[in-house]
Formats: sequence, structure tokens, C-alpha cells
Amino acid sequence: MDRTSLIALLVLTLAGGMLGSLGVSPLLRSRRGRAIVVQWKWWGLGLYALAVVAVTAAFVMWAYHSVIRNPEPDGSLGPPWPFFAFGIAAGLPFTMFTAIAVRHQAKQYEERSRKRKLKPASHQERIEFAKKLEGQVRDYSDDLRNATVKVQGKEGTVLIVRGKINREQAERLVNVLRGELQDLGIERVESGDAEQSWWVRVGIATVLP
Repeated sequence: MDRTSLIALLVLTLAGGMLGSLGVSPLLRSRRGRAIVVQWKWWGLGLYALAVVAVTAAFVMWAYHSVIRNPEPDGSLGPPWPFFAFGIAAGLPFTMFTAIAVRHQAKQYEERSRKRKLKPASHQERIEFAKKLEGQVRDYSDDLRNATVKVQGKEGTVLIVRGKINREQAERLVNVLRGELQDLGIERVESGDAEQSWWVRVGIATVLP
């Protein structure tokens, strides 16, 4: 086999590995994937790990017997697509860390929710969170140096943000802080600028006009 063909097979194997790890991991982090993984017990994670190891081992054995022990008569390594499949199998073990992380985060959220029901956050805690968030927003971009974040309402369950923050930025902010916002009982985040008209519900990942 010439050097060009060997490099092509290596690239194809690498592409399969990236698909196996980086392709499956987002599926596990998706809404449907999370719903499935969260329901797993530890033995469910064990079965997933066992299945991944079995698939990987099967392809390793295939590579050993078909490529090393039984090469093609012409000296080639055979068709390229099995190498792509081998790369996918080699990347699958990395998804186990994603599955463990997703389940761990879900359990942490359940624990925070349980504690929140036992002892709801106080108005003062929400004020302190707004002050901390204001500093984080100002540090995020030079355009937001004058941004302010305040709580509104008797219970302080609404965050008012002023400082030229658009709806896309607000949605990203809520998506990142959703767990903490829910722990504090924050219901939504609103624009306080007259030229802006948006609000983001904390309970769902949708920006409403």
C-alpha cells in the first residue's frame, strides 16, 4: 500500500473516531437523550459501558484478524469503510464520560430542587444573586459595562436587565444559568430598556416576545 492510501485510511479512521465520540455525546446531552440517561440506574450505566466495550472489542478483533492476520492477496488493507466503522467504535468509549456527567448533573438538579422545596430562597438571596450576575454581565463584554440587573416584584422572582442586551444574549444567559435561576425561584428575565421588548421564561428554553 502506498503512502497516500495509508494516510487516507488513517484520516477516515480518525473521522470515524470523532463521529463516535463527538457525534454521540451531543445526542446524550440533548433533551431526549437526557430524559433517557436520567432514568438509568447505576446498573444502566454499567450496561451501557458494557455495550460500548463489547462493540469496541468486536471491531478491534475484526481489525486484528482481517487486516493483520489475514491481509488481502494484493497486499492492500481491503475496503476503506470498515476502517471508518472501526474509528466510530474507538470513539464510543469516550461517550461513557458524557453519560456519567449527564446523569450526575441531573441528580444534582434533583437534589437542589428537593432542598428548594424544603427551604425556598429568600428575597435577599435573590438580590445578592442579581448583584453577582450584574458583575458577570459587565465582565462579559465591553459593550455591557453599564449593564444593571435588579430583582422586581414583592418576592423578587423577576430579573430586570438593562444595558443593551438583545434577546439572543438573554436566551444564552438563561440557558447557562437555568439551574441556579430555578433554585432561587426566578421565574423570568426581562429587558428593562425601552427600546428592547423581550422576556425569557426560566422554566423553558424559549424566548418569548
